[in-house]
Amino acid sequence: MYMANERTERPVRSDENDYRAERKKRLAKAAKQKSKKNRNSTDTIAALIKVIVCLAVVFAILWGLYIFGVPQKILPALKVGDRTFTVAEYNYYYSNVYQSYANQASQMQESYGFNLTGFDYTKSPADQTFGDETFDVVFQDRVKSMLEEQCYYIGLAKEAGMELSEEHLAEIDSTIETFVSNAQNSKMSPDSYLNAIYGRGVTRSVLRKCLEEQFLAEQYKEEMQSDTASELTEDAILAAYEKDSKLYDSVDIRLFGLSLPTSTEPASSEEPASSEEATSEEATSEEATSEEATSEETTSEEATSEETTSEEATSEEPASEEPASEETASEEPASEETASEEPASEEPTSEEVDVSKLTGQERLAYEMLARVTDEESFIKLAEEYAADADKETFKDPDATRQIGVKYNTIKTNFDEELADWLFASDRQVGDKRVCKNDNYVFVIMISKTAYREDSPLVSARHVLISFEEVAKELNEGEDADTSVKEETASDGTTISNEGTTYSSAVVLKAYEDAKKVLDEYNNGEKTEDAFAALAEEYSDDTASLKSDSNTVGGGLYSDITKGQMVAPFENWVYDAARKTGDVGIVMTRYGWHVMYFVGAHEEASWKESVRTALATEKQTEAEEAAKAAYEGTAKDSLCIAWAKKTSLSQIEKLISRNYSSN
Repeated sequence: MYMANERTERPVRSDENDYRAERKKRLAKAAKQKSKKNRNSTDTIAALIKVIVCLAVVFAILWGLYIFGVPQKILPALKVGDRTFTVAEYNYYYSNVYQSYANQASQMQESYGFNLTGFDYTKSPADQTFGDETFDVVFQDRVKSMLEEQCYYIGLAKEAGMELSEEHLAEIDSTIETFVSNAQNSKMSPDSYLNAIYGRGVTRSVLRKCLEEQFLAEQYKEEMQSDTASELTEDAILAAYEKDSKLYDSVDIRLFGLSLPTSTEPASSEEPASSEEATSEEATSEEATSEEATSEETTSEEATSEETTSEEATSEEPASEEPASEETASEEPASEETASEEPASEEPTSEEVDVSKLTGQERLAYEMLARVTDEESFIKLAEEYAADADKETFKDPDATRQIGVKYNTIKTNFDEELADWLFASDRQVGDKRVCKNDNYVFVIMISKTAYREDSPLVSARHVLISFEEVAKELNEGEDADTSVKEETASDGTTISNEGTTYSSAVVLKAYEDAKKVLDEYNNGEKTEDAFAALAEEYSDDTASLKSDSNTVGGGLYSDITKGQMVAPFENWVYDAARKTGDVGIVMTRYGWHVMYFVGAHEEASWKESVRTALATEKQTEAEEAAKAAYEGTAKDSLCIAWAKKTSLSQIEKLISRNYSSN
């Protein structure tokens, strides 16, 4: 009989039980601590991720605000009295100052072939100096003084209860519409387009606010001047004229220029350049009253009245580089504010100089001077001495013709000595001389001595059908038959290409196109606005159409002076029988012009010049007194350094885009 094995349990000591319990407790505590540590680590990582996400969101928001120009629209840059100008507004005004200088320099370069302003619009303002300051600093100072003056006159306008005129409100609307249209053509939103021109933060609302303030200040000043001018008596005007008639008279001259070697290319001491190597350029002569010679720059291109350009001068902002008008024959002189201080040197006559000791272009100039006997010889010699590229230009008798030249035009663009010589009482037709500046040596001959211009200023609109554009349309090249021929138009008019450099087919086609425009006008409303619309649609003269710098457009040339336009154009607008609303077709060497006569001023040109000069003199005195009230009132605000930096950067971007290939 077997008995089961019995398992006998070993009794557990109490100390062993304590150890196991404590070990279990330690393990539990360790596990708990490990779990807590893991949870803490996870929480830390989660918190860090949340912080990073929050920072990213904040950065994205701030970056988005910056991209849309929000900081620029709200952060202060400059304070004048109670008016605080934001960074965006500062950028807008700085850009306008730059464009004012750049346009003047560009127009002078295009029309004269040289630039007396001292400012190179293809380079950064920070990289060139005017006196002891960079142009960047000059522009900053100009912005500050301009806004001080603007705020002062806005204050006076508001005190007088003045509001913007309907005309100015319409002009502001038109300016903004032009920007919108240009934006659409560039496939950009309007605000993005404005940002590209003026910098971030300049939107349509900012632009409108700035324009309204600019126009209000100018409107107040214009009314001040108008009131002053209306108070002037006929006796006061005549007395001022008799006191210094040369300031209001005009002379007609023939003018031809030969370019001098640059400072990096010294003139050769060997034989002078041949006449074919000589380059030439027209200098211009615009109606310039004493007001124009002393007037300050406008505060905004959009806010200024339209100015006509020379035949070769561009009227568009350098940033846009639009082609120039081909109708006008003169150019606005450089203002004294930016004109070079280098005077043209007085030159002796051919009898007083030993031509054999001269070299290069100077010798050629004196050779030509000695050979000139009358206007006909001057015209032929200009073509002979012109560079090969310019000979075709100088076949045209108008190429050297300068009519209605003013004393202040010569004084500003050359020097006072030459102006005094031209307007001296003992001058005679045929008097001639050589005059030189740093860039050119000129041959000058008087074709009409000083005279008083009794004709009034006139205004007209036109639609140009350009021979050049028609020639492109007909695929005509340089080998086209340009011999003089007569053609018969569809309306029976005999058409000739005489006086042009185009074929009779081009001239005929251009006439037919011009006739269609005139017929469309006659079959329509027959109003000035209707004609302006046709000009915008059909005209090839971009200088008289709407653009960033021209808010009037519609083919308008206002306040035309004698000698400003090419002869056929001028003869039509100055016809004694001309009445407001008259239309017609005129041919010049540039094409056919469909004309619309806007009207003439009431006073003779000389009398209006005197009245304007006297009113300006009185207004200048008032403005000088007013400066004590506003000069130094502009104070830098928190973000002025940023505003200055972004303004310059924006201009440098524009220059890089437009002139990087130069």
